[in-house]
Amino acid sequence: MANMGSIEERVLAFNNEEDAKFIFNKSFDELSLNEQIILRRYQNDQMNPVWKNIILDSEEKYSVDRCGNVKRISDGKFLKVYSNTNGYASVYIPELKNIKHVHRIIAEAFIPNPENKPQVNHINGNKLCNWVGNLEWVTAKENAAHAWETGLTNNSGENQGSSKYTNKQIELVCTLLESGKSYKYISEKNEDLSRAMFQKLIKENKILVNGKIAKESYKIVENDEILIEIEPPKDAKILAEDIPLEIIYEDNDILIVNKPKGMVVHPGAGNHEGTLVNAILAHCKESLSGIGGVIRPGIVHRIDKDTSGLLIIAKNDHSHLNLSEQIKNREVQKVYIALIKGFIEENEATIDMPIARSDRDRKKMAIVRSGKNAITHFKVLKRIQTEKGNYTLIEAKIETGRTHQIRVHMSYIKHPVVGDEVYSNGKNEFGIKGQALHALKLEFKHPTTGKTVNYEAPYPEWYNKIKEI
Repeated sequence: MANMGSIEERVLAFNNEEDAKFIFNKSFDELSLNEQIILRRYQNDQMNPVWKNIILDSEEKYSVDRCGNVKRISDGKFLKVYSNTNGYASVYIPELKNIKHVHRIIAEAFIPNPENKPQVNHINGNKLCNWVGNLEWVTAKENAAHAWETGLTNNSGENQGSSKYTNKQIELVCTLLESGKSYKYISEKNEDLSRAMFQKLIKENKILVNGKIAKESYKIVENDEILIEIEPPKDAKILAEDIPLEIIYEDNDILIVNKPKGMVVHPGAGNHEGTLVNAILAHCKESLSGIGGVIRPGIVHRIDKDTSGLLIIAKNDHSHLNLSEQIKNREVQKVYIALIKGFIEENEATIDMPIARSDRDRKKMAIVRSGKNAITHFKVLKRIQTEKGNYTLIEAKIETGRTHQIRVHMSYIKHPVVGDEVYSNGKNEFGIKGQALHALKLEFKHPTTGKTVNYEAPYPEWYNKIKEI
């Protein structure tokens, strides 16, 4: 089972380049230019839906858009979206007292089928990605071959080969609905469904079994049709806000800002206002790249909420694509300063350790052997000794831009960043809230002129407090 939701909900609920992962199963920085163009089409379909009237029962009562939202023509009300045990998104048709798969509805409405092929295939292997660009008509043989290639077919010997869940997993779902114990296993196997969301849906009677609300005491059998009720789409429009920006440089192509500590870069769950995106929408008006979608216009790269410093904003698509390619090729030089705990003996060193999301805590990143390559170079600027402890001020250059990279690497070598509340306890004698980490310098080629440009941000408040110690 998976937490579905509309495209707008998905955009609002997630960050960390979920659109790129949703379509291509990789980060935005890893996309080719052609893939970025495809992603842009997907995001345009989100922002500018094209509706087509369809017949689901005996009359033309409904319409569907290219991203899988279905609504009644008479009142414009969206049909509720469900996820069944096979992992497909479905809508319930009252006139038929039955459900229809969303991917089938979209294919019949928008995709020509001159060879009259009987089945619809999800190209990227993600059954929840029901965007028209991810669907194609196939024969049964083609569908089976694709399922095997993408790992959708269960090759472990289970008799439910087409099912998203093994027998063991279904048994676990039964336990959850009976007792409400641990949600850990389900959430680990399916990133779209958090423990909290699953529990919330059960309490709100939004788990349906065979079309009926299931009580917590109901024991699910393997052939039951399990549906998860999702709320209708919400408005994903992000409002411009007159928030002061510290602008380091600006022209017709790019905007360089010094983001303050405590400001979220783009809207996400629980942060729909007061973000950098809200601010740049007000400042730049219509002059922003649309490649990042409605939630991340102009955003080429990001830094954490409590990390301050320089960010590049793309004011048009050409600049966005050019800068993204530079980042992908490691041509953008990023220099940070950080205050870390303890004395580092080496004056200079390199940390080359792969990073991935932690298996123990999904909110954290960790050193994982199978993770993505991550390289951090650092040198000591100053060692500081106080009555309460030892500290080191460092300059760090990153070759890669993994999530929380510097914080994870420094924590790994037992010298966490001062104030870090995720990879340390956050407590410190300087009263620094949030990590003492600042994006100080940027070097890259201007997307239009091709000339190498350098920018430097003012030093942060915490640095000025301790530099004289």
